[in-house]
Amino acid sequence: MKSAIEWLLGLERVRLDGDSVLSLRFESPPAAWIMLIGAVVAAVLVYRLYRRQRVASRWRWGLMFLRFSVIMTALFMLSRPVIVLQRNEVERSVVAVMIDSSGSMLTTDVPQSQSANGPAKEDVPNGAGRESASRWSAAVQSVFSSQGGLASRLISRHDLDVWTFNSGATRVGRARNASELDELARRIDQSAIVRGATDLASSLLQVMDAGRSTRLAGVVVLSDGRQSANQSVESALAVAEARGVGIYTIAAGSSRARPDVEVSSVWAVSDVFVRDAARVQCQLDLRGVVEALRVMLQLRDKATGQIFAERAADVAGGAMTWRGELLYSADAPGLRTLTVAALPLAGEENVENNEADLTIKAHDATVSVLYVEGDPRFEYRFLKNLLIREATLDSSILLLSATAGFAQEGTRPITRFPQSIDELGRYDVVILGDVDPHGDWISPVQESMLVDFVSNQGGGLAFIAGERHMPQQLRRSKLERLLPARLSPTFDGSYGREMTEPFRLRLTAEGRDSAIFRLADADVSLRDAPMTAGWYWYSTVRGAAPGAVVLATHPSAQAENESMPLVVLGRFGAGRTFYLGSDDAWRWRQYGGEAFHQHFWLQVIRTLARGKRFGAQGGWRIETDRRRYELGSEVQVELLAGDSQEASLPVYPRVVVTDDTGAPIERVELRRVEGSVDRARGSFNAIRTGTLKVEAEDFRSALNQEAPSRLIVVRAVDREMDRREADDEFLMRLAHAGGGRTARLGDDLSEMIDAIPDRSVQIPADIEEAIWDTKFMLILFTLLIGAEWVTRKAMGLA
Repeated sequence: MKSAIEWLLGLERVRLDGDSVLSLRFESPPAAWIMLIGAVVAAVLVYRLYRRQRVASRWRWGLMFLRFSVIMTALFMLSRPVIVLQRNEVERSVVAVMIDSSGSMLTTDVPQSQSANGPAKEDVPNGAGRESASRWSAAVQSVFSSQGGLASRLISRHDLDVWTFNSGATRVGRARNASELDELARRIDQSAIVRGATDLASSLLQVMDAGRSTRLAGVVVLSDGRQSANQSVESALAVAEARGVGIYTIAAGSSRARPDVEVSSVWAVSDVFVRDAARVQCQLDLRGVVEALRVMLQLRDKATGQIFAERAADVAGGAMTWRGELLYSADAPGLRTLTVAALPLAGEENVENNEADLTIKAHDATVSVLYVEGDPRFEYRFLKNLLIREATLDSSILLLSATAGFAQEGTRPITRFPQSIDELGRYDVVILGDVDPHGDWISPVQESMLVDFVSNQGGGLAFIAGERHMPQQLRRSKLERLLPARLSPTFDGSYGREMTEPFRLRLTAEGRDSAIFRLADADVSLRDAPMTAGWYWYSTVRGAAPGAVVLATHPSAQAENESMPLVVLGRFGAGRTFYLGSDDAWRWRQYGGEAFHQHFWLQVIRTLARGKRFGAQGGWRIETDRRRYELGSEVQVELLAGDSQEASLPVYPRVVVTDDTGAPIERVELRRVEGSVDRARGSFNAIRTGTLKVEAEDFRSALNQEAPSRLIVVRAVDREMDRREADDEFLMRLAHAGGGRTARLGDDLSEMIDAIPDRSVQIPADIEEAIWDTKFMLILFTLLIGAEWVTRKAMGLA
């Protein structure tokens, strides 16, 4: 009988047994007063319908009952009745168990018997007899061991939610009993170790977010504590505190530092000339090393393994970093990926961070140079010979004081200064010696051509000081603004006395880093070469122009309370400019032969030629200190104009940083460089990997130029394997801040297990099933309306 009723009512989960506590509710009931009024109205209508029917009173009342029952049954069904089986269930609390699955967990910690230095007792990850177990194996064994494992002891009071984590958390599964726990143990054996950043903060947030709908009693973290992501765990701890969830940490692995050397940073210019000396700067980060040591560095071709340079890096005892450089001279044109490699230290386990790559493109281009000189002074003679002999240069040399009929020299001789933009555009670099810019060799139109050559075409321009004209005669000429130094209003080139005291250049920090002062075939620079001859004469200026870089100064002479600049590198628009405040560079040949002098001028010429040869554009532009960055490092940004007389900075200069999809990452406010109307600087931290675009925002230009931009590449460094010692201090802070406890693998975990609270509760778990659309209601409705119809027919009613 019960089965028949259950079938008629369409009950699948509710059973009509004696222990069931059943009730009825309606999913969409009208208000009680509406139901009452509806019943009264229905009764009145039915009564008025049948009161005048000429039938016996008992049949009239029977028909009225049937009609009223049909209406009320319809109203009953429209209210969507539901049978409710009332019951309660126990909702057990949940403990989330997070097992570190990052690359460092594959480390096998050497026990004391196998270590020359005798590690502490806790270096053995799982107690005695576990010498060959990796941290991952020891952690899994500690959780799923059938003999008193962590999981089997927790399952008696809690459900277990087991996760693995590295850069994020991955759920292995939920276990409510021993059989489900065995299934989780089989799944965990198939979990893969992932090499990459360990982001414990994000993983904790993910686990707690997933447990938001559960009664989370605690989070147990088994890890070596290697938190290589930059994100702080404070946000995760705040969530845990707000929810009253304790963090319980179990440390895996040795906390003893291991010897490790990392090539943490490499950088070089992206474009070089073939056979040119390119400085590949690198930084080494060292850990676990207390005594002085020597690290061998190699610069090699990533594809072929060819070694281009190698050197020994002598690191002082206890030093954490070493910075230096290797010299790369491209032997062929083309794009080449280079690897800076530090040979492994004795006993070093992690060698994956011993290398770093960079890409350099070599150009087998001949640089065209126009050298204009007034008189055949010594600097002219030796520089002219270099320009003629050097195979990588194409030169035109114009000596203005030459007599009529003198055969001008150079690989492409000329007899006058170029008279058209196209003619001047055949050159990459123009060198002006001790010439008078107001002389008849150059007209105002040709001066304008030279300004355009630098600012818009990206050409290079060098000024060599002289006692007669340069640079003092640049005043009131169009070329004055190209000079990367500020002219003295009183100096006319002569000191009124003979200069008899020699001096040697004092290189600035930028000069020591510059390839201009470094020999291509030796790991020394001018600062390391005391044999170089001193200079005597120098030109007096007020200082460097805004935005220019001083590479070398006079050792004692002052310019407005600063050292007198003698070698200055500047920018003007798309091109580069150079100022040499003496004509004594030829004296370097006295002791060092041609090496220093030749290298100096070749590097100056190639530096100036970069703007034109490597595609610099005119107008406004965005510059950054590098093109490639590590995640989290600082990016220096500069917005500058090609011609300060044709454009000026926006009122509030700023740039927007976007990712490769065009989505903005952040906006950076720039600060105007003091004393400059065409230069602003700022910085931001590279917080996202990939190719990022740095673009001027709200940009307007008098040159009708599109907003200038620059692409940079940000890469995430895999620091998971660079430090393999367990970070016990971090795990201890995490547990204490999270209101939990800490222990090590192999310890007695009873105290920790007992400290995790039982948050199980009884909750209503009623079962509901709708009956308004069941077979019973259909049959009932059909019987009622059928009975009325048959009765009416029997009574002869229409």
